[in-house]
Amino acid sequence: MGKQKILGALAALVWGTLSVLPKAGAMPPFWEISPDRFGFFRGVEAQRGMLVKAPTILDSEGRVGRRFSPQWRRFCVSAQVVVVAEKCFSDCEFSAFVAFERGSQLERIEGSAFGCHTGLQSICIPASVEELGEKCFSNCWSLFSVTFERGSRLTTIASSAFDGCSHLPFLVIPASVLALENRCLSRCYSLVCVTFERGSKLKKIGESAFEYCSHLPFICIPAGVKALEDHCFSMCHSLRLVTFGKDSQLRKVGAEAFSCAGSICVCLPCK
Repeated sequence: MGKQKILGALAALVWGTLSVLPKAGAMPPFWEISPDRFGFFRGVEAQRGMLVKAPTILDSEGRVGRRFSPQWRRFCVSAQVVVVAEKCFSDCEFSAFVAFERGSQLERIEGSAFGCHTGLQSICIPASVEELGEKCFSNCWSLFSVTFERGSRLTTIASSAFDGCSHLPFLVIPASVLALENRCLSRCYSLVCVTFERGSKLKKIGESAFEYCSHLPFICIPAGVKALEDHCFSMCHSLRLVTFGKDSQLRKVGAEAFSCAGSICVCLPCK
C-alpha cells in the first residue's frame, strides 16, 4: 500500500510537470507560467530550468507591465521588449539575475524600474538602450556588476540612477553618454574604479554625482566635460587624484565640488 502511494505521488508530480508544457505551436512568444517549488521555471522557453522569456504580454507600445512575481529567481527579457516600465521590477528580494535576449531592441529603462531590487546582483545593459531613467537602479544593495554591451547607444544616466548601489565596485561609462545627472552614482560606497570609454562624449557631471563614494581613489575626467557641478565629488574621503583629458574643455567647477575629499591633487587644465 505504501509503494502504491509513493508511485501515485510520483505519477502526479510527473503529470503536473508535463501538463505545463505546451503543444507545438500552441503558445505565443509570451505566456504565463509559474516557478516551481525550487524557484525555477518550467515550460518550452526554459533553458535547463533556469532562464525563461519574460512571462508577460506586451501592450501596443511594446512595454512590459508590472506582472513579475517578487519570488522569481532568474528570468530573461525577450528581444521584442522596447521599454521596461516604471517600477516594473522594483522591490524584488530574490531574483538575482536578469538577462536580456540576444538582439534586444530595448530602448529605455524607466524610472525606478529596478529600484530597491535588493536581490539583483548582476545586469548587462543592451547596446540598444538610450536612456536610464531616474532611480532606475537606486538602492540595489546587492548589485556588484553593471556592464554595457559593446557599441552602446546610451546617452543619459538620469538622476539617482545608481544611487545607493553600495556594493558596486567598478563601472565603465560608455563613450556615447553625454551627461551624468545629479546623484547618479552617489552613495556607491564600494566604488573603487570609474573609467570612461575612449572617445567619451561626456559634457557634464551633475550635482552630487559621486557624493559619498568614499572608496574612490582617483578619476580621469574626459576632455569634453565642460562643467563639474556643485558637490559632485564631495565626501569622497579616499579621493587622491583627479586628472583631465588632453585639451580639456572644462569651464566650471561648482561650489564644494571636492569638499571633504581629504588630501587631494586636482590637476586642472591650463587655459
